[in-house]
Parts: sequence; C-alpha cells; structure tokens
Amino acid sequence: LVINEFMASNTATITDESGAYPDWIELYNPSERVVSLEGWTITDDLAEPGKHALDASLSVPAGGFLLLWADNDIADGPAHLDFALAASGETLGLFAPDGSELDSVEFGQQLSDSSAARIPDGSSSWTITETPTPGWSNGAD
Repeated sequence: LVINEFMASNTATITDESGAYPDWIELYNPSERVVSLEGWTITDDLAEPGKHALDASLSVPAGGFLLLWADNDIADGPAHLDFALAASGETLGLFAPDGSELDSVEFGQQLSDSSAARIPDGSSSWTITETPTPGWSNGAD
C-alpha cells in the first residue's frame, strides 16, 4: 500500500457523506490481492506512528483505492481519521501491522483544492495538481 494522493485544504473539491469538505488521503493498493487494514495505522506525526488505528472493517481492493477523511471526526465513520492535515505542511506516514513504516511523505504549503498526487499511481514521483482524483487513478505521466 502507498499514500497515493492527499489534499490538505479541501474547500470545494469533494464532500464526505455529511456534506462537509474535509481534508483527505487516498491509499492505493498496487497488488493483486485485497489488503485488509486491520492493524494498520496512519499518522501526521512520524514520532507517533500509532496515532490513528485504521478500522478493521476497511480494506483496499486489489489494484484499487480507498479514500480516508482527515477531519478529526471519527464519530462520522470508519473512514474518518482523528486528525486533520495542516495546509502549512507536515508529514504523513502509513504503518503496517508489524509497526514498520510502509510509506511516508513530507509536504510543504498546500493550495486550496489542489492535491499532491503520485503520477503514475504508486510511483515515487509527486505532482501538485489542480485536477484531483480522490478515489480514482491519478493517470499516467
């Protein structure tokens, strides 16, 4: 799994199920098997890798995507995280059930309604885009 795209200042791009415009993080599974997120954690502070335990009900389909809402409102459901992203910049980290860091990205100041995306999906290349694709492929180079 990788952190494939994120938006730290969502003002008009996509709403969650309650109609709010929270920050979001997209995970991508490049493998040919479904990955259950039981035991996985995600954080906006690498010094606190277990900051948010992902819900056991979540999984990322083979070759697919999962959108997580970084809105500091876990009462809204299992895809909602108990932290929000800082548009001024910070670091995101994804940790496997054994506690190992699987992926991380450090980012600086973010513009409203622009996302940082790996293009192509899962690559090491990050691009700031004004055409975000939350929950969908970021396309090819």
